Amino acid sequence: MNVHEAGWRRFKIGDFTATIVSDGAIVFESVASEFPAQQASEVNALLDPSSSGSSPLNCLLLDTGRRLILIDAGMGSSTLLGDGAGRLVSNLAAAGISPDELDAVLLTHLHCDHLWGLIDARGAPVFANAEVFLPKAEFAFWTGEPNVDRSALIAADDIAMTRRCLAAYQARLSLFEGEAELVPGIRAIATPGHTLAHTSYLIASAGERVLNIGDICHHGAVQFARPDWLFRWDDDAELAALSRRRMFDMAADEHIPIVGFHLPIPGVGWVEREGAGFRFRAAARGAEGDGSFFVVE
Repeated sequence: MNVHEAGWRRFKIGDFTATIVSDGAIVFESVASEFPAQQASEVNALLDPSSSGSSPLNCLLLDTGRRLILIDAGMGSSTLLGDGAGRLVSNLAAAGISPDELDAVLLTHLHCDHLWGLIDARGAPVFANAEVFLPKAEFAFWTGEPNVDRSALIAADDIAMTRRCLAAYQARLSLFEGEAELVPGIRAIATPGHTLAHTSYLIASAGERVLNIGDICHHGAVQFARPDWLFRWDDDAELAALSRRRMFDMAADEHIPIVGFHLPIPGVGWVEREGAGFRFRAAARGAEGDGSFFVVE
């Protein structure tokens, strides 16, 4: 697989040019262990025996014609989750984009694989000219008063690194509440559960829409078929399951393509109903029959 195939994929959303840019991948020790309420045999029955267990990290770059916007910033130089991540900047370069060109970074939430790529190994901002948008409640949880109990969910070193990333953009942070339109054509949708204020983004241009679901789904082979199963790394697993089913319902009923941060390459496609759950149909390069949504490079 060449660099282009592995690193980035470009398509159109109405008048917007969208590029899925890979930050690489992380590896889960065991998919079955991520669903502690289920028997391992139940989980494994849904998996492809040839699957590697790796979890892709798909950032989404949007060129609106007026602004260049990135949704989620990847893992950065940290090897906390292995050495397979941290490829965002090199893959942006392969796609012809310099980090300095970005006008904005929108964050779905503040977990390390979405945030820590905001700074380099020296702690300097990677996106020197970008405004950073994030939910106000998410910011408050990670940076708020010491009496907020985060210890059961987050290691102290992780909190410190997250605060370091946010501090590097202190003058350019834009905190939002509710389901606001942050820039023309991009609307925040509250999808809490994975974290306190996890946020998805609905992108719309010239009558076409795409839904960026962030971390609503970590394991496509499992969570489309069984959206109500509780996931180990969701802060509020029951609330996350409700948000997941709500987004899958929306995508399936309104035929809105989705981009998922952890979905298999190419990271974009359609949700369809199947029995009591759903299935995911990945987009294919230049595929016919997929309406106006297609990979163009």
